[in-house]
Amino acid sequence: MARTMKRVLITGAAGGIGRGLRQLLEGVYPELRLSDRTSPNDLSPGENFMRADLTDLAAVEDICDGV
Repeated sequence: MARTMKRVLITGAAGGIGRGLRQLLEGVYPELRLSDRTSPNDLSPGENFMRADLTDLAAVEDICDGV
């Protein structure tokens, strides 16, 4: 039985590549978990933002939980 991903994580979500990925993946997955050091100002339904600095191990563990 194939498993379908319900949530994917995009780091760097406020940057240019992150914004492009968000547009490409919108509607493909039920939830996009977004992370960056700054919050994107254009969140869409189905996008969940969690602020994190990838140099902080505890923060990385938090954003990866459930993904």
